[in-house]
Amino acid sequence: DPAYRPPPTLSTKALSSQEYYSRQYSQSYGGGGDDNESKQQQTQYHLPSTLPIQTYSEGHVHPVHAISTNSSSTILLSSSDKTLIATNLVTAQTVHKFWGHTARIESVCCLGGTCGGGNNNNNIGEEIYASASYDATVRLWDARSKSKDPLMILDDAKDSVNCISSGKGKGVAQIITSSVDGKIRTYDVRKGQLITEDISHPVTSFSVSNDGTSIVTSCL
Repeated sequence: DPAYRPPPTLSTKALSSQEYYSRQYSQSYGGGGDDNESKQQQTQYHLPSTLPIQTYSEGHVHPVHAISTNSSSTILLSSSDKTLIATNLVTAQTVHKFWGHTARIESVCCLGGTCGGGNNNNNIGEEIYASASYDATVRLWDARSKSKDPLMILDDAKDSVNCISSGKGKGVAQIITSSVDGKIRTYDVRKGQLITEDISHPVTSFSVSNDGTSIVTSCL
């Protein structure tokens, strides 16, 4: 059929973010000329840009290395170097600040919330926050208390603690951490018991399965 036109295909040409935004600027403000090549490029690279719904910057004076939310999606936890910051997700106002780590915070978690994926449905209240740090410690913080001292310090790791989660499953009261020392540590808060899994390689992160029976790890 001479009238047949093949369907359009997506370009696989690599394009840096700088080139992309340069082309968008050119298209928006009339640059780039009117030749056929320019029109073709405009069609090829005209992609919608995404605008943030909300920006949370209050209290952050250093790079942010970790974020998490609670199960009710009302509190945003984030790190600013050695400081843990709790921010109201709706108003974008800082609610709490906790400090005490001697090195950068690598991971944050609301133990009754969504760290590790989904609502964990465990027996640790969502008012308990946790921060894991390059200083080889995990610190637990009570958002209900006026004290700025940590509720508990877990210092069993021999190297940087880079990921933290709460255990999954009904009635579970666990805190799970991973460290560059090659260990996955599970703290059973109810039993006062520590279970250590030796991965034999520096662990960079982990995820707990939905049924809470398996842990997937990534290693150096």
